[in-house]
Amino acid sequence: MKTILCIIVTIVLSSMTTYATGFKNGVYTSDHGNIHLISSRSGSKAVGLYNTKGYILLSSFSISGRATIYTGSFTNGNAKGKVGYTHINNKKWDGKWKFDEDNLPPNKWTGDWDGNFLNDTKLNGLFLWNTFETDLGTFELIHNESGKVGGFLYADGKEYYVYGHVGGVPGKIRFSGLISTDEDQINTSAPYTLEFNWKNGMYGTATIPGKSKKTFRGATHRKKLKITLISIKNYENTGLLHGEEKGKVILNLEGKDDIGRLFKKDIYKDTKNITWKENRNVAVHEVFERDLVYTVSGVGYYDNPELYFNLDYKKMRSISNAQDPLADIDKIDLKPILEYLEFKRSASSFSDAADGRKNIPGSDHTFWLGDDGGNIRMVKGYGFKKYSDNNKWGYFYFLSLE
Repeated sequence: MKTILCIIVTIVLSSMTTYATGFKNGVYTSDHGNIHLISSRSGSKAVGLYNTKGYILLSSFSISGRATIYTGSFTNGNAKGKVGYTHINNKKWDGKWKFDEDNLPPNKWTGDWDGNFLNDTKLNGLFLWNTFETDLGTFELIHNESGKVGGFLYADGKEYYVYGHVGGVPGKIRFSGLISTDEDQINTSAPYTLEFNWKNGMYGTATIPGKSKKTFRGATHRKKLKITLISIKNYENTGLLHGEEKGKVILNLEGKDDIGRLFKKDIYKDTKNITWKENRNVAVHEVFERDLVYTVSGVGYYDNPELYFNLDYKKMRSISNAQDPLADIDKIDLKPILEYLEFKRSASSFSDAADGRKNIPGSDHTFWLGDDGGNIRMVKGYGFKKYSDNNKWGYFYFLSLE
């Protein structure tokens, strides 16, 4: 198709000299109604939302260094066609179009389809006009008033077309669409390769071309949550030999959000029964990292992820060597911590705890927070467990976003 279009557009290019690739993202007026258009990061592809009627998938090529041409397919209801847009500048194109069913010769077109930039104003309610970080990669999308959505998925070093529609009522909003690599293959009906529910975040399934179907999460924020276990301390025990006893310690991490479990991991696990002495701080320095999608404001999916610590101590009896399990789970609401790490709130906004620590709402632990003026923040957490008057434990860890 691109070779054929080279013949078609050469006449149009006779007065052109130098061009830049890529169109400015936003709304364009055209011969056939407004078009919401988004260019890929490379500038070599574009997706258009054709008013209430359909979608446009485009890819570019150059002719003798004189101009950039975008060619591809469009839908108009159930009808499909071909388009060719000559890139005048990043806010203007001169275009042609024809329906597939008309069976016109390669060098014949039905009519003009020129476009001129109007604005890049996002109206209220166009919630998918945004950038989203997901398990799959990064989505950059545009959204129009009729519920059509289009854009790109950036994953594995590739640019994938994304287009579809969103509908429903608040709390039950759903997107159905497709992920594609070919601008000449366009469809608007099932089977869909991308479907997700929306609640200030994405949760659904996707099939990237060449890969198996996958469940994914997505939100406007995605960073690596880094948890560093610093040390574990036995404050007091019932050991018969100079305040020491043997037993196995396991410190388990579990992450959850309102969709379900994110991960479960033993950040520390004794491989043998070690001797725990009273008031001795045992250095650990174990690190666990996990990509986390979240929001720092609003209500919806991933608004308040939670972190659970389970300190499990299998106390060994001094005579029989039998083990008495002691276990307890602490819950940490991550939202206030994420707000602090994202510079959305200061350390002074939290109430004071002992030894310079701070209380954080929804958390059984206390934290050291510091406003050092740097670009990266870190919090130091402290968990204290009292199983009985003479069986007390504590552990220390860092939380950060990278």
